[in-house]
Amino acid sequence: MTGLPWLFRKTGNVRKLIATLYLVTAYLSIPAQGFAQKQAVFIDSIRFVNGDFSVDFHVDELFDEAVTDGLERGFTVGITYQIELWKVRNNWFDQLLTRQVLQYKTGYNKFDRRYFWRSESGEFGPESLVSSSFEKIKQKCSVHEEIVLAEKDDFDVKDRYYVVITGILEPLSVENMDEMRKWLSGEVTGLELKENPEDSPKKLTGRFLTFIKNITGFGDRHYAGRSSDFSVTETGTIRYRNR
Repeated sequence: MTGLPWLFRKTGNVRKLIATLYLVTAYLSIPAQGFAQKQAVFIDSIRFVNGDFSVDFHVDELFDEAVTDGLERGFTVGITYQIELWKVRNNWFDQLLTRQVLQYKTGYNKFDRRYFWRSESGEFGPESLVSSSFEKIKQKCSVHEEIVLAEKDDFDVKDRYYVVITGILEPLSVENMDEMRKWLSGEVTGLELKENPEDSPKKLTGRFLTFIKNITGFGDRHYAGRSSDFSVTETGTIRYRNR
């Protein structure tokens, strides 16, 4: 636990630190769960739209109780999806043809009581949404339609293909460290975090972040989904095939 020596130096009081950590864990009331297991990405449709090969997909229950609690405390949640088109190659490694990456940030402004959603990967540049409706924000983060991966001419009728989608949701990230430190100082008395000029800020942040993730259950969530193998006819019809 590389974070402990640093935290001991920060507080200067081992007993106070241990008591504080117990209070933090009890206050959050979130058990440390095994989030290493990937949850499902549901591929709703793969199709051609005006000659473009596109994918529709969604994730159920993207924001669980722990993530929602973190948002309401002022943490910014990061979400990244990778949507990939692969070609099957018999007796050899399959070939990655193209990849689309979607990256979002979402959070909650406690002052005006509104949620925000921000994307830097929009087709026409950065996009953003501010709303008092959490349902709208969840929809933007978890439901996706017509994500374009290729064109009809990129496919050969003799080949087989499939789509793979992976996702990661980060309830705590480096940019949340100031919020986490303020929360600890404000909610739990007796914990004072002071910077040590001899330590690298990046190293301190990483240690603290890993430690806090471990004790609070705010670990990363992973998601994955895969389509069945398919081929594309000369007319642009998608036919599913057994591998």
